Amino acid sequence: MDSKLGCNPSYMWRSILWGREGIEVGSRWRIGDGKNVSIYHHRWLPRPSTFKPFSPPLLPSQSKIAILIDENGCWKEHLIRNNFLEDDADQILKLPLPKKPLEDQLVWSYDKRDQYQVTSGYYVALRLKLKDLPSSSSPNIGWWKFFWNLSLPSKIKLFYWRAFSNILSTYLNLHQRKIPVAPSCPCCGFAYEDQYLALVGCQLAKKVWKRTRFYSCLKILVSMEFSNLSIHLSSAFTKDEFEEWVVLCWSIWLARNHLIFCYTISEPLAIVARAANAVNSYRDNVLQRGTNKSINPKTPSPGWQSPPLPWYKVNINAAVSSKEARAGEGYWVGSSYH
Repeated sequence: MDSKLGCNPSYMWRSILWGREGIEVGSRWRIGDGKNVSIYHHRWLPRPSTFKPFSPPLLPSQSKIAILIDENGCWKEHLIRNNFLEDDADQILKLPLPKKPLEDQLVWSYDKRDQYQVTSGYYVALRLKLKDLPSSSSPNIGWWKFFWNLSLPSKIKLFYWRAFSNILSTYLNLHQRKIPVAPSCPCCGFAYEDQYLALVGCQLAKKVWKRTRFYSCLKILVSMEFSNLSIHLSSAFTKDEFEEWVVLCWSIWLARNHLIFCYTISEPLAIVARAANAVNSYRDNVLQRGTNKSINPKTPSPGWQSPPLPWYKVNINAAVSSKEARAGEGYWVGSSYH
């Protein structure tokens, strides 16, 4: 695992080392006696995607997990509470410890049985390949052109842009910006609410996706960056399907906010229906505007026309200059014989 790339590596050797990176990103330590796992440098907390504590290092930087475990094989709760943030401490104390002394073990993080699977390995590799988050100013112009051309209301596209760019007001984002809120999901209580959890992985979101045609695709996916998931799905879905996906995400986010701020629980079918109504209403409006344009084409505006006798016509205009702090107005009076 410590081998280097070398000065003139073959394609095969490059591929092996790239695969090693995928294994490292997707694995974490299962704690046994804690003697081989560093508290601050190793991946050991069940928290995608860092698997490390967020707490500042109050203990010596090279400390091992073993110092957090007492002679009876239990967590030293007082020591943990004193040296870790509350959320980290809660996460650590939930970790099971073996009844008999066992060595620490590397396990695969993206499988319920902690075993490597080709499917989850593929999606971890996809995350590595797309780990440079695209933005509207990045070279990934093709995807953004596709996205901004979606036939959706501007407010929904703006919402999805925020989710893609990881700037939605999820509790994890608020927590990382030093706003005094716990980073856990307000709907399901999971330790950290990021974009993926809020819109896809939360129990509320899963209940919604189960009632859509997208569930068969989503249930084989593992947790990944929401931006990477979006790029993957945009290539797997048709344009109409991806539009429905975007609006469903928006509807789930609204339901999440209603729960937090209005204490209102939305039924999954109601969330799906709201998304369907938003899509259909917008498409009908676009179709109606197109029909009206074809039925009532714009006619050129007539120029100035003189009034009939004996009437006079008064034309008025005004202008304001904020730089010069001046304003002016003008009048013109005309008639049919002037």
